[in-house]
Amino acid sequence: MGCKSSKPVYDEKLKEKLKKIFEEADDGWFPDKHLDQEEMLVVLTKTQLLETIEGPIKDKMDSNNDKFITMDELMAAVDKNKDGVVSLEEFLSLARKPQYNETLKKKIMAMFIDGDRKIDRSLTPVELTMKMIPDQITELIKGTEIDKKFDKNADGRISLKELIAGLDTDGDGNISLEEFLKVAIEK
Repeated sequence: MGCKSSKPVYDEKLKEKLKKIFEEADDGWFPDKHLDQEEMLVVLTKTQLLETIEGPIKDKMDSNNDKFITMDELMAAVDKNKDGVVSLEEFLSLARKPQYNETLKKKIMAMFIDGDRKIDRSLTPVELTMKMIPDQITELIKGTEIDKKFDKNADGRISLKELIAGLDTDGDGNISLEEFLKVAIEK
């Protein structure tokens, strides 16, 4: 089952806001169409930018109990080509919405509902194990880009530990529906 690649989907309002923020931050003595670490720091100080975005940066912040992210972590997440500066295109990636493989999303939701014995919109490790959910997910995503994201030891199977580590962004040991749906995110 391969995942189709598609064009990124953007939150258009946020994209326009980010474009304006980028242009204002790059409006110095030598506008170079890139933001360095200092300019990114200025952007973050003058705006509540991190509070409005989704994706890997928010996941990183959510995985830290104090909701803290360092400038190095931020730059690493945004500077995709690792040239030390953030281009407009890289900056606008902050406005991307998660892209779901819709077929996989439906199967994942059904798996979650079936496994949620207490009907509390959360799966405990026991519930995950009872329904053999890690094995089911392994079969669903085998050979896809998503598989590489979760199968950290590359043994061809997603263990319970790998599944929880990959999905439990709030660190409570349980997997919420929102966290569980990350299995279906393509990019």
